[in-house]
Amino acid sequence: MRPDTEELDTLLTVKDVAEILSIGVRTVWRWRALGKIPSPVRLTRQTLRWKASQLQAYLDKTEPEVRGLCRHPRKLRAP
Repeated sequence: MRPDTEELDTLLTVKDVAEILSIGVRTVWRWRALGKIPSPVRLTRQTLRWKASQLQAYLDKTEPEVRGLCRHPRKLRAP
């Protein structure tokens, strides 16, 4: 069962994104710079967070490609 979009509007840290994609934190930043993953939202000058709904949409759209790049990408679950 897929979580509702409202439940996915939580904000994820870079560590959360790395864990979901089964990649390292540095790879998250590298992929962001290359445009391979959605851009995060800037909350403060030094705080960036990813919207869970945007990351899930990205995974749904590119899952076959992501599988080839990540060890074991995970589906987002509602908190």
